[in-house]
Amino acid sequence: TKVTLVDHNTHPMYRQLDAAAGSLLADELTARGINLSVGNSVRMLLGTRSVEGVVLRDGTQIPCDTVILATGIVPNRDLAEQAGLAFGRGIKVNEFMQTSVEDVYAVGECCEFEGHVYGIVAPGLEQASIAVRRIGGEESSPYRKPQLATSLKVAGMSVFSLGDPQTRASLRTYTYREGATYRRVTLFGAYIESINAIGDWPELPVLRDLAQRRAWISPVKLWRFRRTGNLFSEGTSVNVGQWADTAIVCNCNSVSCGDLRAAVACGANSVQALTLATKAGGGCGSCQPLLREMLGSGASQESMPKKPWLSGASIVAGFVSLIALCLAIGYPDTVQLSWRWDELWRSSLFKQISGFSILGLTAVSLLVSLRKRIPKLKLGDFAGWRIAHISLTVLALLALGVHTGFRFGSNLNFALMMTFLGIALAGVLLGASIALEHRLAPALSMRLRSMGIWGHVLFLWPLPALLAVHVFKTYYF
Repeated sequence: TKVTLVDHNTHPMYRQLDAAAGSLLADELTARGINLSVGNSVRMLLGTRSVEGVVLRDGTQIPCDTVILATGIVPNRDLAEQAGLAFGRGIKVNEFMQTSVEDVYAVGECCEFEGHVYGIVAPGLEQASIAVRRIGGEESSPYRKPQLATSLKVAGMSVFSLGDPQTRASLRTYTYREGATYRRVTLFGAYIESINAIGDWPELPVLRDLAQRRAWISPVKLWRFRRTGNLFSEGTSVNVGQWADTAIVCNCNSVSCGDLRAAVACGANSVQALTLATKAGGGCGSCQPLLREMLGSGASQESMPKKPWLSGASIVAGFVSLIALCLAIGYPDTVQLSWRWDELWRSSLFKQISGFSILGLTAVSLLVSLRKRIPKLKLGDFAGWRIAHISLTVLALLALGVHTGFRFGSNLNFALMMTFLGIALAGVLLGASIALEHRLAPALSMRLRSMGIWGHVLFLWPLPALLAVHVFKTYYF
């Protein structure tokens, strides 16, 4: 069927989408063979016994045999007018759904609250709940202007809108666009005021909850959104039970929310059972808090494999890191020594042996950490590789003590020491959070993991350059 869409606004879904999202939707409609006439309206119907065409406001004539009018919600005020109730566009009500007559209530599409008429079901249900409590003599919180959300499939595209799509001078807008995907978050201060999205976005249930709770949005989340189109780092959004079926929970094995829900429906009621059924959590294990969150309070409190070993390695690494921070071994103040242990730092040979030991242990430790990133590398389980990674880090710290006596030095040496210890302490935090995650709330566990991972990244980033300059200046000078 040849279809022409006439819209008196500048783009389709004007009340839900901003101009950029509306333009994307218009392009998709046109690509599907639908003719668009925006900024126009129907002025006249043509035909005698049946419709033969329409005349638009700009004079264009379109031959057709069917006309569908989308007129929206028009409140029925007849009864209210006859009863003498106050009305505007609809029957006027206060925050407790009372009309101008105290014992008469109105809810849903027929009522008007603070100049607004709501033509969707969610506000009507909330209004009915308030009215019922009030009529029954119970305490009820007053009705507040809702943040309306629309989630639709339009011409095969996922379309989401929350709040007013039009911007104002007092608002800050952040957008992300890649191909046919468009995401826009508008903030008033540090709180979400509106959201527009074209295309699937697994974070939408979480963002909708944040907008309703007026939760603070940090600058870090906004920076990540501008780069990736997501406010949360991979796998850290709260309330995984609200994610879309297509959202990936386990990135190591590409397990989606839908796969996990199907496994739960088939009787998987523990993290271990979910892992056996779907392989989720069988790689690095970073998604296990999300698995427990999906299972809810009924999930059994299982610790990760080799937990005692991981706990022990993390404790040793933390102890050695604290020694490095607190204990600086100085040069001896006498030559009357039975063993010249200061040769460890005075002898060029010993310095090179300890220095290259640090370099080698660090390199091997980093290679071990790539176990998660190389799917084909299946030798041994991930828990064992993680313990090996921590153990190599402890050996590197001990070698660092032999090389420096845990003296921080200054300038380049100071920067290197702080970088090494920063990496180690971030690893201790990460290892401890993993070992204890079965006792922690999922949100806290994920937050500690994120802090440990990002600490690793931030301190590791300058390490190659610092080491290269350190080796160069040592041999050059």
